[in-house]
Amino acid sequence: AEDLEREALRLVADITVDAAGQPQLGTPPADPRYDSPVGGRYWQLTAAGGTSRSLSLWDEDLPAPTGLPSRQWHVREATGPFDQRVMVIERAVTVQGTSGPITVQLAQNIADLRVARNQFRRELGTFLTGLWLMLMIAAWLQIYLGLRPLARLRKELERLQRNPSERLDGRFPSEVTPLTTAINRLAEARERDVVRARRRAADLAHSLKTPLAAMAALSRRVR
Repeated sequence: AEDLEREALRLVADITVDAAGQPQLGTPPADPRYDSPVGGRYWQLTAAGGTSRSLSLWDEDLPAPTGLPSRQWHVREATGPFDQRVMVIERAVTVQGTSGPITVQLAQNIADLRVARNQFRRELGTFLTGLWLMLMIAAWLQIYLGLRPLARLRKELERLQRNPSERLDGRFPSEVTPLTTAINRLAEARERDVVRARRRAADLAHSLKTPLAAMAALSRRVR
């Protein structure tokens, strides 16, 4: 519609009126579709003194306006020449030397627009499908690579469970480093508790050794 309006403004600038009051175009549009019959692009000028039309219309006419021509561009769809479904843009203009307004109409066969729209939809659908696949693969890779340090952390924890003296190394991402640091501190605290418990058990055994020896001697004497 915007393209037709730009073309219509160029047509309006070249409208002239002959002695009989029939509107004419000083310079026809350069688009070859206006010059070949059933070309798909059409223009028509209608005034009280007669009608002028593009060669593409041959002996056909564009559909008459549904209401009185206005001073603003009006866009509509209608069944046009050669039974084509066309988009029509139209308005009334006043040209010096005429007694009444001139109805300017431009039309385009929208079958071409539908073909272009369907082609655009297919291309867009293909592009969006490819983009979706790429994003899915990228998301899977991101999750897989992002969770690999956690799998390694699980193996490190299993190793720490088998050998309490082991520690988690620091080769982890920054997001996991606070967790590994806390686990290492917990392991160190647990090891200190075990050492302390063993020391207390040794002290207790040492403190009980002498009384137990005395009790054993007394029991032998009693027997």
